[in-house]
Amino acid sequence: MQSIKRDDVFTLLERVCQRLTLDGIDYVVYGSAGYALLTEAAIEPADVDIMVWQADLDRICTSLSEPDLALNSILTPFSVHANSLIYNGPDGKPFDISLDSWEHYFTEAGLDFGRYEEVGSTKIRVMQPEDLLCAYEIGLDGGNDWKYDEYARKIDRLHTLIANRAAAGQ
Repeated sequence: MQSIKRDDVFTLLERVCQRLTLDGIDYVVYGSAGYALLTEAAIEPADVDIMVWQADLDRICTSLSEPDLALNSILTPFSVHANSLIYNGPDGKPFDISLDSWEHYFTEAGLDFGRYEEVGSTKIRVMQPEDLLCAYEIGLDGGNDWKYDEYARKIDRLHTLIANRAAAGQ
């Protein structure tokens, strides 16, 4: 569904995260957008994945339906655990923002929702590299064969990032 340029993706992400923070809604960015922010990889995320508390989904949809964000107010439920908001890119084509339930996806993996890094001048909350690594490993174990090569590259790069940070004492 990717139709907007990388810079526009991250501008949109900043605006969305600022709105969530302003409204007191907890979130953590993960997936390709989180990976790109942590590793500074020159990739164009196909969508934006944001982990939220399931109980906050309705409040988030209200928060993100403000006209200045230019998000469609139509919520597309994938399941009770994941929802999608659609952004109309500058070219008029849709771009997906996935809102995934933390409880459904990562509680059993032992990941801590309160553990994140703040990235960029707007301090976007991004899943820590160790947890993002775990998320990609869960994705591989979950049978995402069609994403195997992509996930394997990201896992390797995250291992390198974690090792370099450990060597630097971070």
